[in-house]
Amino acid sequence: MKPKLRFPEFNAEWSNVILGDILDFKNGYNADKEDYGSGTPFINVSDILNNESIISSNLKQSVQISEHALKGFNVKKGDLLFQRSSETREEVGTVNVYLDDKIVTFGGFVIRGRLKSLVSTPYVLKLALSTATTRNRITSKSGGSTRYNIGQDSLAEVAICVPTTQESERIESIFYLLSEKINLLTKKKQALEAYKR
Repeated sequence: MKPKLRFPEFNAEWSNVILGDILDFKNGYNADKEDYGSGTPFINVSDILNNESIISSNLKQSVQISEHALKGFNVKKGDLLFQRSSETREEVGTVNVYLDDKIVTFGGFVIRGRLKSLVSTPYVLKLALSTATTRNRITSKSGGSTRYNIGQDSLAEVAICVPTTQESERIESIFYLLSEKINLLTKKKQALEAYKR
């Protein structure tokens, strides 16, 4: 409950929390085939898997959804998105976080987790849910043979350790700086590759 590596001004034990106590879960929106291709930006499984965090400008898909439906199937800044179904057990329940102010929606193979109260920052919750121990807890609750699935009830039972909100904010600030540095280095690498060509 006390990490070995941390900021010197923090020494309190981390809290053990159950996801169902801190998150409200909802399955994603299932649209008709012809509704895809335009409209509201749409988070799908590949967005969860292929991004460090999710922002609206990175979303490649969109869907026609009514204003009424969008009220129930919106994604707001700080929402956690879980992969609901996968061909491999290792990927089921993979999590990411939405860090943008623009309202978007999410698909049927995704489960949204919305914080009931701020026990930790959403980005740090995402990190806590991505540790090997927590991933094992999540994948062990998945079912299926040719395709693995996890439901809201199973996710709600998962326990994780989280720091205080203040310590979470410090951790998050470091990861943002690292992400920004990685993005800058990636752009520099792409520019050098283009120059080489």
